[in-house]
Amino acid sequence: MILERVVPVLCEALQSSDDAEILDSAALALGRIVPGEAAGDAVQVLRKILQSRHPTARQSAVLALGICGHRDAIPLLWELMNDTRKGRALVRTGGAVANIDRAFAAVALGFVGRAELVPQLSRLIERARGKDVEVVGGAVLSLGLIQPDGPQILPLLMSKLDDSTVDRRIRAQIPITLGRLGEVAGLAVPALLKLASDRGADTDVRRSCVIALGRLSSGSEQEVVSGLRRLIAQENDGLTRHLALIALGRMGARSLDEDRRDKVGADAIHSYLAGELVDPGRSTDLSWIALASGLLGGAYGEGAPERAELGDLLLSAMRQTGDPSKQGALAIALGLLKHVEAGSHLLSVYQESHDSALKGYLAVGLGLVAHDQAKTALEEDLLSQNDARLRVDVATGLGLLGDPEAAESLVKLLSETRTFAVTGSVARALGRIGDHRAVEPLLALIADPNQSPAVRGFSCVAVGLIAEKTALPWNAPLSEDSNFAIQSSAQAELLDIF
Repeated sequence: MILERVVPVLCEALQSSDDAEILDSAALALGRIVPGEAAGDAVQVLRKILQSRHPTARQSAVLALGICGHRDAIPLLWELMNDTRKGRALVRTGGAVANIDRAFAAVALGFVGRAELVPQLSRLIERARGKDVEVVGGAVLSLGLIQPDGPQILPLLMSKLDDSTVDRRIRAQIPITLGRLGEVAGLAVPALLKLASDRGADTDVRRSCVIALGRLSSGSEQEVVSGLRRLIAQENDGLTRHLALIALGRMGARSLDEDRRDKVGADAIHSYLAGELVDPGRSTDLSWIALASGLLGGAYGEGAPERAELGDLLLSAMRQTGDPSKQGALAIALGLLKHVEAGSHLLSVYQESHDSALKGYLAVGLGLVAHDQAKTALEEDLLSQNDARLRVDVATGLGLLGDPEAAESLVKLLSETRTFAVTGSVARALGRIGDHRAVEPLLALIADPNQSPAVRGFSCVAVGLIAEKTALPWNAPLSEDSNFAIQSSAQAELLDIF
């Protein structure tokens, strides 16, 4: 269906339209659905979009070239990233390739995922210059997507992390990439722990080190566990404390995976988090204690007493707090644990609350705990709510509950609405529900020249979400365990695309 029906409609939209909303959405949708081995023709279509007069269309085409994963995209992306004469000819802007386009090209090369790119990306990082911060930062992230052998890349990354002359935004991306390299970067753990504990170091670099420790260490590494607990107890920067809590939850969960089965290390972190749930050192940390507990508890087997204990403590904490932000985090944590006993309470709070952000978290939590009795309330809000974020969260909950019945009504709503925010939220909601029966009506909207560019563009978004070739959204490898506080315009845009 994707190759015979969806791809031709998207290609036609790209070749026949000059509207930025349609070009942006159709290009990215094409990249995210076409399998790499079948993407040769798509590369040629996307190459033409690089010459669009719309900057956002060019950027979407750059990303799509990487996401499609075809080898033919490599030389195009390479020339763009390096701002060569050929690269400038590809975009035809009459001058240098924009830095944001170059940064996107660097990240896109990571999505292509070819090991032979590592030496070239390494040379770019080695030659880091102040004006190329976004590009070099993109190259660092790209190495994390490719995941090369540690001995090949570890010395370079560690030398740049230790070099105070390198821009702090680049240095802050290095621990994130180290964390994504996995066990081959284990040798970096002592240096990361030392830097995370250094109050004189850059805050963003410290935060990134904490995130990386959560990915590279396990509960059996007592020095790391003790270091993170000291940060949680003593650190003044709230986000650093919160990331340390998440890191502990991740480490405990890693201790329980099939390769380790270190229950002693996991149980020690379990006891610590359980104690914090009962009596948090700082009340402002409760949301993050809850999320860390959800990450750890979900790794225990179904029916494990440790998992049940954390679930009971989280539910008790939720019943005792009236703070919507804490309730939202507790709802997600209960969902991560699949604590089915929480379903009726989550639904009750959902029905009584007028806080749209809280209701969104509750909707996702209800989906995660598989509380089928919530379907009616969620279906009503899905079609009646004007809050864009809430509609997407409600659709996520319904998708988790396996309820595709609302898709037909959403397609009708998409074709009738004239508000940009509502159009976008309906498209994303369709993608979250993921009903393949919505594809043909959406293709009809894309091909209908009488529809507004917004409706046609967001129909492309919905099709791309429904037909995505990967289990998670294309940018999930970038968003998972990212340091979202780094002030990088390229990263902010990459994480914001849906």
